[in-house]
Amino acid sequence: MVLRSAGYSVEVCPSLLNLHSVLQSAEKPDAVIMSDLQPIGRHDAITLVHTQSSASLILFQHADYTPDESDFDLVIPNLTPVKEWLEQIAALIESSRAPHASAQSTRKQSAELRQESNAARENSAEERQRSSRVHAKAERVHGTVPDTPSSGSKAS
Repeated sequence: MVLRSAGYSVEVCPSLLNLHSVLQSAEKPDAVIMSDLQPIGRHDAITLVHTQSSASLILFQHADYTPDESDFDLVIPNLTPVKEWLEQIAALIESSRAPHASAQSTRKQSAELRQESNAARENSAEERQRSSRVHAKAERVHGTVPDTPSSGSKAS
């Protein structure tokens, strides 16, 4: 197969169930390529890709089928030279990776910020507990809670 010889990993999906499984796998596809030679389930496959994946959808057009081009990220007409469509696919995948990389970076940064927030929250809870113990001890020793800057007392 031309795509494999060009260095692409290819999963053939003979059924919608198989396609769904590939779309949900840990290694998400960069693109899903369809042919109009097998029209059965085409609409369901298009819907599945759009709802379950961020993969680019590519159609190899062979027959008289006239696709709704808004369903696809790339439509490759019949008899397009191999070199040309390989370049088009490479460019499409490359252009889709930049937003994915940015989103991945944002998710990583968000996770780090959540960790920092959780640590600050835990630290704050520990400090409140420590402060409560100090105040309780001071009350036992002195019979009163010492003035704190937040209590609003003024020195005379």
